[in-house]
Amino acid sequence: GIIRLPNWLQSITAVSVYILAGMPSIILGVIGFLLFVNALGLGWSILSAMLTLILLLYPTLVTAFSHLLRPFNQRYGMAAKSFGIGPLEFLFRLSPAYQKGKILDALILGWATSLGDTAAVMLTCGALTSIHSAFT
Repeated sequence: GIIRLPNWLQSITAVSVYILAGMPSIILGVIGFLLFVNALGLGWSILSAMLTLILLLYPTLVTAFSHLLRPFNQRYGMAAKSFGIGPLEFLFRLSPAYQKGKILDALILGWATSLGDTAAVMLTCGALTSIHSAFT
């Protein structure tokens, strides 16, 4: 295909996706709390909640978008190369034009996952202040 990550980056991405996908969301919330609120000193803030939510959504969105791009890349990648289309133009112009519905499905899946992981966000944005004294 036209879009290909280096092997070392593929292996790091795959391992991190498998590790994060296998963890319960409340554990990732506690990790986000310990990392972003305490260790990095961001405090009880929207920023620490957003970073925790990114940590939670990473495996879902990487899996959804990789399954979305793989068949399209195999099918149209060589044709795009023959027309002189570069990898970035293929990714950002051609792919979204033909896969609007699938991209919307992946975004809805990520949105639904984020709604289900509200406990982790509550741990890092300051909604559960009674837990603060237990960890600090």
